[in-house]
Amino acid sequence: MKNGLVKEVLSGRAFTVRDFGSPPDGNAEDVIRGLEEEARGGSGAASYAIHLKLWQCANVLKPGRERASVDAQRWKECKDLTPGRLEESIDWLRLASRQGHLGAQIQFSSDADAVVGGMQGVFRNPDSIDEFKQAAVGFMGAAAKRGSVDALMWLGDTYRYGVIAEQDPARSHAYYLAINRAAPDLVSQRLLQTIGKDLTPRELERSQLMSKEIYDECCK
Repeated sequence: MKNGLVKEVLSGRAFTVRDFGSPPDGNAEDVIRGLEEEARGGSGAASYAIHLKLWQCANVLKPGRERASVDAQRWKECKDLTPGRLEESIDWLRLASRQGHLGAQIQFSSDADAVVGGMQGVFRNPDSIDEFKQAAVGFMGAAAKRGSVDALMWLGDTYRYGVIAEQDPARSHAYYLAINRAAPDLVSQRLLQTIGKDLTPRELERSQLMSKEIYDECCK
């Protein structure tokens, strides 16, 4: 398997993901058959590898794509997959996320459109947006506790803008403060000041306390 993540350690337990891995080589159906039992048995790495292969093939076989622009070996590996099989990619990503695979959790939470299937997916399942939001916050919370600064940043942005979770400026500020402590170059002082100046003294105190808890849990 070539789907191992490449991490860059920042400080303490804090890290950022530099490479989310590559799909396994070989015929796609053979790859899936070879990994499926392990994946269904609880291996997040196997589930993630299947997702990567199907995702690669979905791009190779994308309707309207010029055959000449596709690597011949990749096309050969993917050509026998049905559209239904290709659509399983997100199911495997979701399973890998539930199984605790860090790369899957970050990718799942960062691509709402792919997960819910765009507007067509929303029309088919109106609850899909709420389901995605709940799952994404849970997955990124778990990733953050393992030291992922990518997840910390996502959570800071999420509570700042209030699209995926209810807006909470103090909590957003706390996540940014935790990132600033782990990797000062990743969060600008202007951003911290912009959010901080709109907080009441009590909210600012709450933010600082939360920040210490977040940092101690994720990165110390």
